[in-house]
Amino acid sequence: MDAAGLIKQIREAFPVAPIPEMTLHQGQLADQSISREIPDSEWKAEGEKDRRTTWPAFDAQNLINCEAALSHLDETSFIYYLPAFLTFAVHNLNSESFAHGKAVNSAVCAVTERSNHNLARLKRLSDPQIDAVISFLRFVRDNDKGHTYGDLAGKALQRYWETPDARRRTLIQAP
Repeated sequence: MDAAGLIKQIREAFPVAPIPEMTLHQGQLADQSISREIPDSEWKAEGEKDRRTTWPAFDAQNLINCEAALSHLDETSFIYYLPAFLTFAVHNLNSESFAHGKAVNSAVCAVTERSNHNLARLKRLSDPQIDAVISFLRFVRDNDKGHTYGDLAGKALQRYWETPDARRRTLIQAP
């Protein structure tokens, strides 16, 4: 699938409403919660920056500025903002820019990381959203030029996305 077809598939699979309670800027701010306490006033102010912004409306600079947000968003917000990062990654997969590379890395890792925390978030994807992620990973695997993203995508497809586990709605814990 070419980039235009993939972006169309992503846009059709992920709804633009409702906007979740936790915003992208709050997800980025949560990245700092390990090193300091976030006051309620700061949390609310960050949320107001993009409270009414739909995922397709985020421009490249916003995604670059919020490149750590996907790791910290709750499940609902993660699913909502994921397509913005996937779309950005399609456009910037082979960018030489360090800043662009960090946001691409965030998108790729969001759908290749198999920790229990991340898998629980991915289990919330609908079948059309799963199909879009699979198409995204195939695109990355086939179009990466010299980065490790293609290898990550290929392994994720083989080990998870192209197996029945990807469509199981629950995690199965081994005893």
